[in-house]
Amino acid sequence: MMNQHPTLRPRHGVSAFVAILVSLFLLLLALTANPAPSSIARAQTPHADLELSAAFPSTALANGETFSYTYTIKNDGPATATRVVLNARAPKGVTITSTELARGKCTIVNGGRVARCAFARLKPGDSISIALYARAETNQAALKFQ
Repeated sequence: MMNQHPTLRPRHGVSAFVAILVSLFLLLLALTANPAPSSIARAQTPHADLELSAAFPSTALANGETFSYTYTIKNDGPATATRVVLNARAPKGVTITSTELARGKCTIVNGGRVARCAFARLKPGDSISIALYARAETNQAALKFQ
């Protein structure tokens, strides 16, 4: 007969309860995190290696000033990426007003806080750039990307 340590023995319902608590904690942590710009690019293809880069304004922006910034997604292969999605969250004090891209479709959601862009496929070696046009809405003297 194998001896098991009593603290390692699973109890019914406890692991599910702990998993729910951990999930809620992580969700709360994500919702209260630093409001810096964040973006995620992902694809449904397990053998596609996507690279995401961004170009933000280098000068400080005044309240009400309009500007643009760009995300570029590149597929480093080896497979074609399918169902590529970019979720670009604007930083606090910025509202996305429109988007521009050569192919695919972007939708602005959450009152201009997020641009959700989708592409059917991205072949190895190909890249696509997404320009986001935005407006600074801040009570600070100036808004600066860091």
